Amino acid sequence: MIWSVAARVRIRRARRQHWDRDIIRGLGLTVPKSAQDRARELLRQRKFEEAIVEIRKATGYDRADARCVAHALMYRWKLPTPVRRRSRRTRA
Repeated sequence: MIWSVAARVRIRRARRQHWDRDIIRGLGLTVPKSAQDRARELLRQRKFEEAIVEIRKATGYDRADARCVAHALMYRWKLPTPVRRRSRRTRA
């Protein structure tokens, strides 16, 4: 998994502040930006279960991982988004 420096810093900060292990686990999982926005909106409406289902549909994670992501989103942490790998082309 490719993690940006910012994601590593967020995880380290959460560990130092003794956040819940589930939240720290959720910080390392990549979630598409559109799914994050929809899940945050559901969490604002206090629909926790629907937010978990939304994350599962978008990512294919199991329930435990989706719950960890939902917890991290609930506490307004930034999550990494999937990174597209650039194709290796030789420059002419």
